[in-house]
Amino acid sequence: MATLPLYYRTYLALRDRIVNGDYDPQQPLPGEQQFAVELKVSRATLRRAFELLAEEGLIERRQGKRTYPRLLGYESKQQRRNLELGSSVTGYRGLFPGTVDMDVQQVKADAELRAQFGRRRLGRVMRVRTSKGAPYCFVVTFLPLSIADKIDWPALDRTPVISAVEAAGYAFVKVEQVITATVADEESAAAINVPLGSPLLRVSGLFIDKQGDAMMRKDGYFLPDSFEYRTTVYNKA
Repeated sequence: MATLPLYYRTYLALRDRIVNGDYDPQQPLPGEQQFAVELKVSRATLRRAFELLAEEGLIERRQGKRTYPRLLGYESKQQRRNLELGSSVTGYRGLFPGTVDMDVQQVKADAELRAQFGRRRLGRVMRVRTSKGAPYCFVVTFLPLSIADKIDWPALDRTPVISAVEAAGYAFVKVEQVITATVADEESAAAINVPLGSPLLRVSGLFIDKQGDAMMRKDGYFLPDSFEYRTTVYNKA
């Protein structure tokens, strides 16, 4: 089995500390230099790890670009002990650096999307992620038009859509996530260059704001050999 890249191993190490409540969310994280020395990695490696943490919503920049941990509603280790089960999907957080092709459209919402968003039309962002020139993931993101219209899509480049949404002033408080086995339809098969009907893993995340409204849905279609699922279970006692 191939060894995970150093930046990804660094990300996992830092992620465990943040999820376990090792850092006070009211205090900034140590600086890059301190982490680099402690973890014996370069600052460039550390920055790539921090990009993954930011995409997962576990850190945020504030107060003069200082970086703070985000515990997504759990303020301390004591509060986290009451959590029966916590899970995280890390396979689609950017394991491969890759390039990103993007297409943005306004589309008619199907019945499922209408039920989730309460809207008939949505913005749709389609991205294809590649590694070493080969596509491995097709990501489709849906947004209310009121949010999509506030994002400068041509300037987005590799920036995660959720980061752009948060930069526009919107914040989520939870993600409802579902993982299912599926097969490639015409759109996903063409996007990642596989035969129609090829097995894929679909990871769907519905991002909910503090009012309880859906603010984004992200569907990732992955080649099975490019996906990793990781779960953390906490003791309730």
